[in-house]
Amino acid sequence: MDPVHAYLIDKGVLKRETFDRAVQEAERAATDIGSFLIDKELIRREDLLTAMAAVLKLGRVDIHPESLDPNLKTIFPLKLLTKQNVVPVAIHDGVVDVAISDPMQLMAIDDLRLATDLEIQPVLAKPEEIEKILIAFGADIGAVRSALAELQGVTVGEGEDDPQAAERLANEAPVVKLVNGILEQAVESRASDIHIEPEEEAVNVKYRVDGILQTVHKLDKNLRSLVSSRIKIMSGLDIAEKRLPQDGHIRQKLGGRVIDFRVSTMPVIGGESVVLRVLDRRAGEVPLEKLGLLTDMKAGFERALEAPNGIILVTGPTGSGKTTTLYAALRRLADGTMKILTIEDPVEFPLKGVAQMEVKHKIGLNFAMGLRAAMRQDPDVILVGEIRDKETAEVAIQASLTGHLVLATLHTNDAPSAVTRLLDMGIEPFLVSASLSAVLAQRLVRRICPSCGERKTPPDHLLKTFGVESPNGAAFMEGRGCRECGQSGYRGRVGIYELLVVSDDLRPLIIQRADHRQIAAIAEGHGFRRLKDDGVDKAKLGLTTLDEVVRMAGE
Repeated sequence: MDPVHAYLIDKGVLKRETFDRAVQEAERAATDIGSFLIDKELIRREDLLTAMAAVLKLGRVDIHPESLDPNLKTIFPLKLLTKQNVVPVAIHDGVVDVAISDPMQLMAIDDLRLATDLEIQPVLAKPEEIEKILIAFGADIGAVRSALAELQGVTVGEGEDDPQAAERLANEAPVVKLVNGILEQAVESRASDIHIEPEEEAVNVKYRVDGILQTVHKLDKNLRSLVSSRIKIMSGLDIAEKRLPQDGHIRQKLGGRVIDFRVSTMPVIGGESVVLRVLDRRAGEVPLEKLGLLTDMKAGFERALEAPNGIILVTGPTGSGKTTTLYAALRRLADGTMKILTIEDPVEFPLKGVAQMEVKHKIGLNFAMGLRAAMRQDPDVILVGEIRDKETAEVAIQASLTGHLVLATLHTNDAPSAVTRLLDMGIEPFLVSASLSAVLAQRLVRRICPSCGERKTPPDHLLKTFGVESPNGAAFMEGRGCRECGQSGYRGRVGIYELLVVSDDLRPLIIQRADHRQIAAIAEGHGFRRLKDDGVDKAKLGLTTLDEVVRMAGE
């Protein structure tokens, strides 16, 4: 327990059992304990600031724009104050009192010291008061914060049940600015998904960054329908329909480039849950060399791609980077000498030199129908977005047996399970044996932050778990946590893989309907390596940690 919360318990402001329960709930909600206690009204912000001031021996101030000397804003660059979310509130005897709202900002005081010859004295103030001062100073505090300041105290009223009123309110400038700001901030944060989740007393805005969901904004409950209505308008959905799930699409120009968002709405208790998948075209431009395939596995995958026919499957759960891998493979093949067709749901990124078709379930254009049409287009390579059923699998196998290279995704936990999955669909074993060339299974693990990573040997229990007898010669790393990575120690992700090449030794096993364990056992005798083995190699190279390998690939 940190000293600040120990102080609150000691003073009787907070009960120990309440704090212990709150810690567990805050961890599940992926939010910090201080914000959680305030949001749930277990303590007042005033109580928290008072405790911080007492424990850290800092001054405590109440500030208002009208009570400050206007000349204070000239002491530091306004851009620096905005970035650090601090403001000078007084100057005396060569010392500047600078208001902060979070003790972690004490590190930012060093940046202020470098900007002036004056001594800096931090004092604690409420974050909303600091924000008002920054606005009064003329700072651009960002679209989201600015829009929330404009929307303070707004009531939805007739917008909840009247579609016309809801549309009018959702098109007003502050709401437009708020939603655009949420989208722009998500892109700047490298988020893969945006989650807007209604609660009884608030609306949580969460970003999934490097695979981890984190709460970035808590909006007032009055904004619940305004935000969802605005997103529906942008994605061409029916704002009056709140009883059924809807799917849509947004294309927005942000930061000088076009970003696509795939939108999904779902009615839940308290309103509508809205999730947006961020489809940044730059993510679809990763070359094969940058995926993180180590030398031997990369060579095996490339040999499979060079074959004139057969099926190559890429497997893994949603969000494991399968599309990025397949697009990298297609980009390698698209040299202008081959006809390449794709059938996708949806087309996530445009590929130069590739003809891409999007399935349309409403008119009966599914993967199987699209695949049959593609075979009449004289293709050399066909990508099937996903093999979901027996019909699609049969057409894909037929395409591979008639001289086409077929790439597809399949949802299985590992590479050997892809074989049994096809058999479970009802595909004849001899067809699977004859057509399947290779299966690449993958996960994404967080990459150690390059700004704060340092050499560190993992705990003994992890080394024993993965059979690492001696860490000598290995470059194990760990991130300390810094501003660049949001104190997480990780920034970006890298793939871990297992490649099952269907050799002549495996084909008889497939015909005999061997299970995935038997297939894996024989494959391991010929050099097949599991996801966790590749993960350990990446940890030894200092790319990730063994904790991440456990989280994504198990022990």
